[in-house]
Amino acid sequence: MPDPVTTLKYDRSNKYNYMAPFILNDTSIYTQHREVFDLLTGAKKQVKNPVTGETLAYELGLGGKSCDKNMGSKNLIYSRHWTSAYENINERVGSTYLCSVRSSCKQATFIVAGGVMNMPDTGGGCSCTSFPMASSVAMIEMPENEYWSIANFNASQGPMQKCGINFGAPGDRLDEGVLWYRYPQIPVRIPAIKSFDPQLPVKSAASHPRYFYRNALRLTEGSKKWVGASGIEGLKELSIEVDKPNSPEKTFRLQLYFAEPEDLKPGKRVFNIFVQNEKVIEELNIVEKANGVNRVLVETISNVKATDMIHLKLEALQGRTLLCGVSVEKL
Repeated sequence: MPDPVTTLKYDRSNKYNYMAPFILNDTSIYTQHREVFDLLTGAKKQVKNPVTGETLAYELGLGGKSCDKNMGSKNLIYSRHWTSAYENINERVGSTYLCSVRSSCKQATFIVAGGVMNMPDTGGGCSCTSFPMASSVAMIEMPENEYWSIANFNASQGPMQKCGINFGAPGDRLDEGVLWYRYPQIPVRIPAIKSFDPQLPVKSAASHPRYFYRNALRLTEGSKKWVGASGIEGLKELSIEVDKPNSPEKTFRLQLYFAEPEDLKPGKRVFNIFVQNEKVIEELNIVEKANGVNRVLVETISNVKATDMIHLKLEALQGRTLLCGVSVEKL
């Protein structure tokens, strides 16, 4: 068997020519053009789409056109794509962009050692210096802080196995095997970065909707505070496509996330919830049931039958409806 590194480097028929330098991490070879190969076999690395379960060739969300080279550490790949960015290669979900800062041009300035990522400011004299923070930057891991990415998985490539919809969130996130997509899917408009469209199979109808977001540290109690930290007011209907029309009937479990962001008294926000035209929650009073505001409330609806679509309807009785997130899991 030919040496895979040599084969990748000198395969002139490949459209990328595998521009060096490569990044070697354990048994993986990361190229400068998104693709990832197995060091021992030369085959493309595979990854599972967390929404559909489909096995795909693993590609970085980073890579392609840049005035700097990708660099790597044990857990992250770093890159310059106009703005600075990194990707968690343990999660293999997508990229996180640091939109206020930049690394230098044409030289490696992401320096990772001892749990610290250093990015010296060596961009003096460059014409693309219109960044809010013209400064050197050092970052350390802080698990208590929010962590968001821009996922690069297509949510419509096959029947849905599990998926999360996070209303008003600033990004996407993988948690306990569930990929939570931000909604609405506002394009990421950064020069030199192609905005990825996950084709999220979700449609909504609302009356004067208001999306909100605040840091999850402001919430006091509950599971997945980062889901409850954002949401939508005024939602009337939500449709989630779980398969193509005329598919066999399947059973799903829904989890609905709520957290009252306003300083409201019990009874000031009350509404009914219907799933597949059946009332499943009557007179939901978030503040009363969660024992206060800024507390995450999770309601589980099991044994939801669907062939291709799951329909939710929210009916306001007092005040406006509110929903922070929905997770769907095939049983």
